[in-house]
Amino acid sequence: MLEVLLRPEIILSGRVIAAESGAPVADVPVITGEPHLLSYSGSFSTEPQVRTGEDGRFTFWGLGPGRYKPQVHAGSWRGQASESVLLVIGESPAPVEIKVYPARRVEGRLLRRESRTPCADGGIVVYDAAGSIVDRAQADAEGAIELGGLLPGPYDLELRCTQGEAPLAPLAVDLHGEDLLGALWEAGERSGRSIRGRVVDADGRGVAMAYVGGELRDPADPDDPSAQAAALAGSHAVTDADGAFEIHHLPPGGYEFYRIHAEGMAAPVDTPKVTLPSDRDVDDLVITLPRAGALQVRVQDSSGAPLTSASIKVSRVGGGGSNLQGMPDGVWKLDPTTPGIYQVKLHRPGVGGRAGPDDPSHDDPGEEIEVVPGRTATLTLVTARRDRTIRGVVQAAGSREQGSRRNRRSERNGRNRRNERDGGEVRTVFCVPCICLTCLHPSALRRAPSQPGVYEVALDRRRHNYPQGRSSTIYYGKSDTSIATRLAAHRSGRGNTVLRDHIAAKERLKVRWRRTSGARKTPRELECWHLDRFEANFGSRPLGNQRGCSTGDT
Repeated sequence: MLEVLLRPEIILSGRVIAAESGAPVADVPVITGEPHLLSYSGSFSTEPQVRTGEDGRFTFWGLGPGRYKPQVHAGSWRGQASESVLLVIGESPAPVEIKVYPARRVEGRLLRRESRTPCADGGIVVYDAAGSIVDRAQADAEGAIELGGLLPGPYDLELRCTQGEAPLAPLAVDLHGEDLLGALWEAGERSGRSIRGRVVDADGRGVAMAYVGGELRDPADPDDPSAQAAALAGSHAVTDADGAFEIHHLPPGGYEFYRIHAEGMAAPVDTPKVTLPSDRDVDDLVITLPRAGALQVRVQDSSGAPLTSASIKVSRVGGGGSNLQGMPDGVWKLDPTTPGIYQVKLHRPGVGGRAGPDDPSHDDPGEEIEVVPGRTATLTLVTARRDRTIRGVVQAAGSREQGSRRNRRSERNGRNRRNERDGGEVRTVFCVPCICLTCLHPSALRRAPSQPGVYEVALDRRRHNYPQGRSSTIYYGKSDTSIATRLAAHRSGRGNTVLRDHIAAKERLKVRWRRTSGARKTPRELECWHLDRFEANFGSRPLGNQRGCSTGDT
């Protein structure tokens, strides 16, 4: 007998009308506006959508439960539903109405100036008058770029022929009166040098289909826009049948190939590095993959029963490692893995967060074990199983609402005290949603508190290569007066030089914070604590904190 399980689906329908006349608007795309889409999140053209019929009506089928706010952001129209809609299984919401307003379109082609070849990997980013990103689009194979749904007004267009090179000079356009159609944008020819090499195994045979990922770590000219673009975009290639690869149009400087991945093979023992001169290419880079070994870690309690809820941290001395979550049988296996000395540290079930600075396990690197080529190293970790605890509050029936608020406040305060006492992870210490720093409108800064505290700045779309692993965090700062004031200073280009460079390069940065009002630690003490924990985990301080703890507002 065949049993088929059908999931109940939810239908969301509505109608799009012109705000001024009330007439239905036909053949326009409508996106669902899921919770993470209520603000701009990349490109409206890539979100799920349906098109309206002749009567302006639309229907989304098979949506999951949640809150939605349908919107139109395309072509010559822009608008959204006046209120969000909560979808619940088993209920049919009333049709929504979207009033749309006339909008502007931008269409053009992006070509190389001399060769007239299209920029097939190019794209455009649109900034409003406040410097916030409002939309972006990718070029097609002919270099054509189209986007719409822009409200009338002034904009700056940032065009880039490929993601690995500097953008063209910003182009100011005024879309108050009419669309921008039939534009022709020209980019200069790419310059730079090339790195050519091979990925081989321990016997010198070429390794096909190996991914080679590099990063410009030491540019010859840090002020060169092409060097800044290359540092942000990275350099990568895939080897051919003989293991050969080529990476072109690179600015001179020092490169590190932090990511070498070939199916079924170990990564290099040491991170490959090469210096690319300004007057010639590098043609003889050889990256050797060693014979692999394997590591098996078993976690059990004193009776020999596996602990499936435990997690372990595995670090290779000299660089590399990962955090591994619980396995159903309490056994982890890294196969293949790079030969070397590994440190394995157990995070016991029932203990939340990382060890605090006063915890005896703070400086404990864990158990060491050597992995040799062609063999499986086995390690067994034994720890005590912890009982689960349920805590609650008994209250009088007449004080339910007041007691509920008091209980929630007490729970939050207790959770914050535990985080501070136990040195909880960054995600529990910084207990507010992230905001985008580099695309931040001044009004959004009001979300940041005008109170003292600490804050973390992280890369939004990539991670940085530190000596003992990769992390998106690049800076910890603090303020003794107002976090909002410090973020506004960073946003305007004042303050830390690392953040200033990333903001100037238009890279998206995430920010989160923690107020210290009423806390037992001062902003500086918390900042120093985070820096110590980061250095212990990743082998160095964040990019923007190389001088250590600050003395004033940073």
